[in-house]
Amino acid sequence: MDGVFVLAIDGELFVKRIQCRVPDKALIVISGNQQYESVVIENGDRQTQSILGRAVWA
Repeated sequence: MDGVFVLAIDGELFVKRIQCRVPDKALIVISGNQQYESVVIENGDRQTQSILGRAVWA
């Protein structure tokens, strides 16, 4: 499930790259802006996060 997605986190919308960490199914949320660190969302911590869709380019 690696790719660029639209996310809702705590009521705010983001467009971020997401990678799935294989052994524990945690999500790594990566910003395109190098000033922001990646965030790891553990499998049990997804109550306030939703993936709304995949971003696509033509």
